[in-house]
Amino acid sequence: KDSDLVVATHGRSFWILDDLTPLRQFDPAQLEQSAYLFQPRPTVRWRFYGRGFYKHPKTANYKMTGPVTVTYRLRETPMGTNGEEFLDAGKNPPDGAIIYYYLKEQPEEEITLSILDERGDVIRTFSSKGEEPPRVPVQAGMNRFVWDLRYEGATKLEGPPKRDRFEQMLEVGVRPRALPGRYQVQLKVGETVLTQPLEVVKDPRLPVSDEDLRAQFELKLAIRDRLSEVHEAVNRIRRLRKQVEEWEERARAADKIDEIAEAATAFKEKLERLERELVQVDADKPQPGPARVREKLVALSSMIDESDDRPTKGAYEVYELLVGQLGELQVRLRQVLEEEQRQFSERLLQAGVPALA
Repeated sequence: KDSDLVVATHGRSFWILDDLTPLRQFDPAQLEQSAYLFQPRPTVRWRFYGRGFYKHPKTANYKMTGPVTVTYRLRETPMGTNGEEFLDAGKNPPDGAIIYYYLKEQPEEEITLSILDERGDVIRTFSSKGEEPPRVPVQAGMNRFVWDLRYEGATKLEGPPKRDRFEQMLEVGVRPRALPGRYQVQLKVGETVLTQPLEVVKDPRLPVSDEDLRAQFELKLAIRDRLSEVHEAVNRIRRLRKQVEEWEERARAADKIDEIAEAATAFKEKLERLERELVQVDADKPQPGPARVREKLVALSSMIDESDDRPTKGAYEVYELLVGQLGELQVRLRQVLEEEQRQFSERLLQAGVPALA
């Protein structure tokens, strides 16, 4: 069927070998090349639904796939991501664009795989030596990488990650999904640069128009960018608060803590109040408190991502409301940084402690 091989016993079971594209494009001469990139087959923007209850790496986990609950174990893939090994259900094909490439030998240097739009602008870049998965597999022989059709996510919050539901939404639900159209795959192995076209097509079963999908993409892109602004503001607050604490330690070592203690406490309290209005700082606790601007933006983006359709009027109204709240907090943060930071720096100088950088 198309580029999949289906084998059936006509009564008991059937098997599907996903994507015969590499076999159809194979030429023995490719084996003599140091690297070869196969042209991916056209990728349909299917949606794979399922809600997992747990994601524990050492025990059985459960997942709802509509009316049926199935059992699976997590298994690490060659890309460093968590794959699902179902114990009582069949396995779905990979969710995204399947990219095959051949390496004659396992390279020692870094290999990158980039997704470019039709104009040649880079959408995402993956590395064989990336700090976080997915990483580009680099085994000698045939390798496979799956692009989930998502753009880059928002700027990350600094500090240890909190494994709450909003962090899980950030991993997928916030990142905009590629529109139907023409893209490029680019593989870099040393000085060798290989490029192949990639076509993304919409689900033929859906009546959604290209204009509706474009509207959804643009709103999700805007939400992602506002989330980046939230995270950048919180990162700046946290770095500054840590710096204040470091100056407190220096003042304490110089026996001058009494001279700056009151100013330092007031400064940190104002920073903390702003942080608590930008982000839910206790999101990983049983009683996290009210959602803040960040969590509301994440939830809005995830709701828009539930289906392939134009966002509702209410979604646009909520977005504008949150943008207004974010703008007010950004103005307050600038005032704190300009006024409070200057006053605290002056207090440090008066006490003989070096000012903040």
